[in-house]
Amino acid sequence: MPLLLLALWLIHVHGASQTIEYSFDKIRAGGVLGSINVVYPTPSSTFVTIHADIDMRALNMTQVHALHPSCEDHIKEYKWYLVVNDMGMVPIVGFLEKCDHLDVMTRNKIIQRRSSIVLEKEEICTNELQHDPLFEETSPNVNLSNQLGRLVVENGRISQAWHNVSFPAFGQVTPRWSIVLHAVCGDSSPPVVCAQVDFELKVTNRVQEAHALLGVASFVVASSLLLFLT
Repeated sequence: MPLLLLALWLIHVHGASQTIEYSFDKIRAGGVLGSINVVYPTPSSTFVTIHADIDMRALNMTQVHALHPSCEDHIKEYKWYLVVNDMGMVPIVGFLEKCDHLDVMTRNKIIQRRSSIVLEKEEICTNELQHDPLFEETSPNVNLSNQLGRLVVENGRISQAWHNVSFPAFGQVTPRWSIVLHAVCGDSSPPVVCAQVDFELKVTNRVQEAHALLGVASFVVASSLLLFLT
């Protein structure tokens, strides 16, 4: 019986859910508050539940209009992208143009810039594109809009959830990862705000897991002692 209980306990511990929070800092995110939580049923799972709870009511629209005049006073939809940056500097997590870091808008700007070169130097442009890592189809960045649909603002808030969604594994996440929101403004979708991985939450998860493992060790010792005494 003690061994059976131990087996059940181990299954419970190793199957514990983990959560990664991508949080919006009000000061650095132009007044935006909230988070996008990615919940893993187990640490090894690649299918997750995503909860988005974001308050957009205090978004600094004065700055938005200054950079992107095509945006309406009340932005109704956002495209969103998981930016996977495992090398180099930690991406700037901020507001408006500071969000444009290793995301699809960077790629679009390069395309536009090089399109003008094509008119005069088509062969050179083609060669450059072939060797540009931003154009590799194996890029780990994830267009969440294509996968899950856009984020929709209702009464100044984004409140949506998705279940059983394919997502990079918990163990792959680093502090350099972020989620970038692009405002849908007519035919354009400029980057507006970023959410960064909240690694304090991840550390908390690991501490809880360590405590659980300590509980397992105590349980094993107690079971062994009980068997010895009987």
